[in-house]
Amino acid sequence: MDEWRDFLKTRRFLEEVTRTATAVIRSRFPTLADTESDDIVQDVLVKVLRAAERGTKFENLGSYLWRVCFTTALDMLEERSRENRLVDEFESGAPIRAAEAAAVESEAERLDARRLMSRMLEALPANRRRIFKLYLLGMDFKEMAVKLDWTHSKVRHLYYRGLEDLRAMIKNRALIPLGGKETQGEP
Repeated sequence: MDEWRDFLKTRRFLEEVTRTATAVIRSRFPTLADTESDDIVQDVLVKVLRAAERGTKFENLGSYLWRVCFTTALDMLEERSRENRLVDEFESGAPIRAAEAAAVESEAERLDARRLMSRMLEALPANRRRIFKLYLLGMDFKEMAVKLDWTHSKVRHLYYRGLEDLRAMIKNRALIPLGGKETQGEP
């Protein structure tokens, strides 16, 4: 019976953290996409659970959540800014592992391949896109996990899910052409 009460208490705590974090993020960062807001809320939940595991006593949970939500959102916005710079470098032809591996015959084809890869990466969900951009910078799973303060298994999972997404885009030929809108390619 005590286990059930503990479970319900933990569940109510997590629901309260989720509600509060969602409210803070949506009120302070209204321009974020829903998926980005959800990612931040997930990260906040992980940080709160880790702090609780370490024995942190939350004297003022609302204040603590506000601070964690705000810093997590700012970190994400900073990462997005870095990603945008990476895309610019990627499109400018900076040496990146994936571009070097592409077997293309002419400089024009290489530029088209880079643009296409960039558009495919932008079509990925935010967390998967972050993983691939760090991978293209030469980081391994362990380095990404440390940089993002995620577990190794989360990084690996997001990488392979993103790889599946990219394969599906190629297989279905649902690629974003250089002109802009998404189209279904010819067989």
